[in-house]
Amino acid sequence: MSTPNHITHLIRLDNFCKDWSTIHSNSCKYFSSLINILTQRKETDLLLSSNNNNKMVKSFHVDNSNLVPSSSISFNKNIPLFLQPQSLSLLIYKQSLEIEEVLTKIHLVLQEFEEIVNSMKNILNQSNKLINSSQTISSSPSLNSTTTSTSSMTTTTTTTTTTKQSSKKKKSKQQHSKSQKSSNKSTLNPQKKKINLLDNFENPEDIADIPIITSNLYIVRIVEMYEKELCYKKNLIFGGCFNIDHKDHKDDFNNDDDDDGESGLNGGISSVKLIGERWAAQPYLLFEIEEEMCDRIKIWRRVKEFGSIIK
Repeated sequence: MSTPNHITHLIRLDNFCKDWSTIHSNSCKYFSSLINILTQRKETDLLLSSNNNNKMVKSFHVDNSNLVPSSSISFNKNIPLFLQPQSLSLLIYKQSLEIEEVLTKIHLVLQEFEEIVNSMKNILNQSNKLINSSQTISSSPSLNSTTTSTSSMTTTTTTTTTTKQSSKKKKSKQQHSKSQKSSNKSTLNPQKKKINLLDNFENPEDIADIPIITSNLYIVRIVEMYEKELCYKKNLIFGGCFNIDHKDHKDDFNNDDDDDGESGLNGGISSVKLIGERWAAQPYLLFEIEEEMCDRIKIWRRVKEFGSIIK
């Protein structure tokens, strides 16, 4: 048995909701890894600034009462190689590349979300067309029936007035004779009334059926929710906090400011944590509507499978 179009729309919409959920769970991992990289980068930056300050103090010696920088010192033998300024600068560069990679992945997630929402909009357009076509089909026979009924009413009114008086007399006689016969039969042959228990239950297919209007309401509500959620996530990412801070650490030896820019993003680690929490919350999605739609699809499928087995 083929699936109706409006049920197919709900099934496709449910699949897109599941795709969104899997992509969203992976994107939350990107935010946690981003926070870890930013924390490591800030600690590396603090080490680099402290080593550079010590180097500036020790790289000057007194010569004829003038401070002359000595360019012969490139490495400090008292500091391990991985803590040398050159190594720390290279590490910060690699961490910056990792931050850019994570941000690129988050932007790709937004593109995937936008594709899902566009697909949901296409389903909504198809559902609206199905609603309009069903309304036109249901309205056309009603118009024809009204025109035919009015014409028949006008023709029959003239004939019914003449036959009413004669029919009343005949009916009264027939009812009197029927009542006498029924009373005689009831006294002679009393019979028990048959009760069909199945008449007390409604058809399971009628209970599990999802009307076209109901399916359209589900689609409208769900598409509206995901559109708002996509706009909300775009505002979180493109709000200015996720602009990467490119700094030249080779020449920056006098940076003593403990600002948020040292984390590698203009917003800082605290802003990234806040954005990650808001991203994971998904405030515009009401999952109760999705669960209700999914439950109705499951019931419809089971009833149809059960009906096919009985047939």
